Amino acid sequence: MPGPNGLCKNCTQLDLNKLIFSEVPSTDLPLGSVFSIKRTARDCGLCWLVIRHIQKLKLTFDGLPDSTIKCTLDGYQYGYQALNVEGEKKRIINHFYIRFKSTEEDPPYAETSYLTPLKLRPCSYPLPKIEDFYDSKGTDLHPRPFGARTMRPNFDIALLRTWQATCKNCHSSKCESPEWLGENEYPRKLRLIDVIDMCVVDAPINCSYFALSYVWGQDNSRQSTLTKATLNAMAKFGGIGPKQYNLPKTVSDAVRLTRESGERYLWVDALCIIQDDEVDMACQIAQMDLIYARAALTVIAGFGDSCEAGLPHIYGKRRDVSLDHIQISENFGLAMEPYFGLFEKPIEPCRWKHRGWTYQELLLSRRAVLFLKDQVYWKCECSFWMED
Repeated sequence: MPGPNGLCKNCTQLDLNKLIFSEVPSTDLPLGSVFSIKRTARDCGLCWLVIRHIQKLKLTFDGLPDSTIKCTLDGYQYGYQALNVEGEKKRIINHFYIRFKSTEEDPPYAETSYLTPLKLRPCSYPLPKIEDFYDSKGTDLHPRPFGARTMRPNFDIALLRTWQATCKNCHSSKCESPEWLGENEYPRKLRLIDVIDMCVVDAPINCSYFALSYVWGQDNSRQSTLTKATLNAMAKFGGIGPKQYNLPKTVSDAVRLTRESGERYLWVDALCIIQDDEVDMACQIAQMDLIYARAALTVIAGFGDSCEAGLPHIYGKRRDVSLDHIQISENFGLAMEPYFGLFEKPIEPCRWKHRGWTYQELLLSRRAVLFLKDQVYWKCECSFWMED
């Protein structure tokens, strides 16, 4: 949501519009205490963003008085970017951190520097919409957004196709054949789900496929599995279709996503490894790294605590798409930058993040699309993209 127009006296002196496009300040710029910022947040956009951040992450500062928590602003050069203006040359773009530090002298607070700073990125004002940058077929439209854009209530598969095409066309062998992946290394005796015929098949030689990374959860009774007894039935046309099996929500969402992305095959551990065959289990687990490394894309269900959680923000699951931002000049603003909950402190617990197997699956993937609490992300060997 947009914050209040205008800045307080202290924030006006920062000259934020200039800071975005100039050299990063050599020293941290003081903003005042949390106590003083709360007093001006009603009328000052930057102070309002600080308080919104504290409220969203439920920061308590270990119970210390607000007057002892000082806020400072520092920046880092994010890169060079054109500003979507005809003939405009690329210019330096800075992003910012607002950090919280205690002034208490007694341990353990003397050295406390709270590890969840507010991250801010410059943006065009008013905010553009996500659909302004690609069409329904996934064709990437230019110019690129400057800093931030508003999302749709549901994730659009066309954006995933845009990410795939951009990676393929721009990154080439860097993502397709990274140096760490052997040229002739492929998984052996691999089974895949044919998402068109809805059955389990032996993988065609060197075929393209997606792989799913998710958690089963504590109660596995809803998890459909491949066993010695179900192998023949699941290998038949429609063998894992809705008439035979009510697949867990995360798996069924991944099947649909794979199909709508134009891919035919999907790897899911529960349905592609014979769960009661020790020989097959040993063979497949030993090559798990290669299974994810060779996948054209790993689909990561990073939110929820079971296989019934589904992929968030897709297929009717609507979300709040408001983005906290403020206007700082006629054409520019500042917007909150979301936290990538796999590596930074998440707002909500992420069970997927804390399992060694699943975390490894991300690291071993050449490309991954991550469905997290607030939005969907793309990660490949060359880039990290987000919906907004």
